[in-house]
Amino acid sequence: MSAQQVIVSDTEPKDFSGGLITVLVGTGQEPLTVHERLIRNSSTFFENVLTKPSKELSRRRVSLGKEDPDIFKAYIHWLYRNTISVPDRELSGHFDDGYLFLVKTYVLGNRLLDVNFQNAIIDAIWERYMSRDPEDGMSFGPGASPTTYAYKNTSERSPLRRLLVDICVHDQCCEWIDDKTESYTKAFLHDVATGLAYQRNHGPPEDLTLANYYAN
Repeated sequence: MSAQQVIVSDTEPKDFSGGLITVLVGTGQEPLTVHERLIRNSSTFFENVLTKPSKELSRRRVSLGKEDPDIFKAYIHWLYRNTISVPDRELSGHFDDGYLFLVKTYVLGNRLLDVNFQNAIIDAIWERYMSRDPEDGMSFGPGASPTTYAYKNTSERSPLRRLLVDICVHDQCCEWIDDKTESYTKAFLHDVATGLAYQRNHGPPEDLTLANYYAN
């Protein structure tokens, strides 16, 4: 019987000092607990919020009423484990569901000003792209739902937008987009058309380098 690897190199030890805070997430204000120093070291948003004195802070609470509890749980999981936790329902359903969940986590990372988390999501999106659909063994790029969410919740120069477009161009996705162009945002279709035109003039794209899509 092979044993699971449990020893890892502690090159970047976690800081669990400063006690715990409660983050009230979503319209239902679901309470989620996290070590204060851990989240402050990672998120500039939380560093700023927890520096300013307030009534909520005196009770060691921060309210994020507009965020999705499931997405924030994935963020907390990453803070402690450096891995991206995606609910099984998102991976076992339509192939696009996993992409949509990851895009939502990236948008959360952008709001929390957590560059390392955003970059981890870029890696996860690429891993999703390189994986195979269990039903037919094929690999698919992100479809209408994740790209639309990304374009509605990120800036024009977002690295996430560039990655989604470049995956589409790299994957020669124009055939399956043609069947449902009305499902995509005009901005995304414009960026894809621009990328395809560039490809026609300059030859096929080189392999994508993920570091080009990392936030700074």
